[in-house]
Amino acid sequence: MPPVATTSDVDLVEMARQGDRFAFERLLARHDEQMRALAFRLLADADAMDDALQVAYLHAFTGLPKHKPGGDFSQYLYRATYNACVDEIRRRKGVPHPAPSPDQVWTTAEVVRQALAELPPAQRITVVLVDGEGFEVDAVAGILGVPADTVSSRLYRARTRLRRVLWDEVR
Repeated sequence: MPPVATTSDVDLVEMARQGDRFAFERLLARHDEQMRALAFRLLADADAMDDALQVAYLHAFTGLPKHKPGGDFSQYLYRATYNACVDEIRRRKGVPHPAPSPDQVWTTAEVVRQALAELPPAQRITVVLVDGEGFEVDAVAGILGVPADTVSSRLYRARTRLRRVLWDEVR
């Protein structure tokens, strides 16, 4: 058997299905940085990110028997992370977000993060996956389980809204 470091995701998934917990941990380690970036972009809160990832990883593990053999584990994990983030957004909807004081200086990253946070979740995930993560529209359609035309229209609306919000920030 090849060392785990050089083992493909497909083989690691199969090993994990057979009860090898280390194989599943290795899969998560390979993809954790990308999932953390996605969750943070969607939630803009480190505690919420951690909560969502804990749920996503648990769902990914318990759902392994349903994962298509030979399927793209990365796409499967993006989907689990997206779903957990949407649930976390819904759960925290009633939690107030403090408005910045006028004397607070925002960096460009903070302005963009805040602009993303103001998008509806479906638009936010779409623009994050396409513009932030570099996925093609068809791949995002697969992750989200919607038609490519829906992804394109969400992306258009999200970019339009972001341009408006960001333009207002620089004026």
